[in-house]
Amino acid sequence: MINISQYILDNFAKTGKRFESHETIGRKMWGAIVKAHQLSKGFPDLKSAADDIKARAEALDFDDPSLSTTEKVIKRLANGRFAEAVKLAEDAIAHRIELDAQAVNNNAINIANKRHSQKNNILQEALDFYKRHKNRYASKEEAAEDLEEKFPPIKKSTYRKHLKGL
Repeated sequence: MINISQYILDNFAKTGKRFESHETIGRKMWGAIVKAHQLSKGFPDLKSAADDIKARAEALDFDDPSLSTTEKVIKRLANGRFAEAVKLAEDAIAHRIELDAQAVNNNAINIANKRHSQKNNILQEALDFYKRHKNRYASKEEAAEDLEEKFPPIKKSTYRKHLKGL
């Protein structure tokens, strides 16, 4: 069975576009939930299925904080606050997308900083080597070529630039 509410929420998450008002989407979500409950529990009609869900929603109290938004959405749907339920679900999805984007960005920054830090350490090690063995080289150009071979992945042009000041 297709989870209609999940389909609508997934579509919003992918496109950021609503096809219908919050109220309409909420009513459709509620209708799909009630119909699924009727079929899965064998209720003779939609009203008795809806009444059962409403009673269960009243007693709903998730201990898991990650489900608090889900609990609120369910309770709002059960109380006929369809637009509020959909708006809350949309906001939660948008917030999750933002958190995921921040996590990806932070991870990329951490990787770049680590890589940059490693190269800086190599560069410092190479420059220290040059200072200790300065007399070995006829020119800074020769030193830059040697350092490029001994201390990769830093390029000769980078060594050349840093050797100018020494």
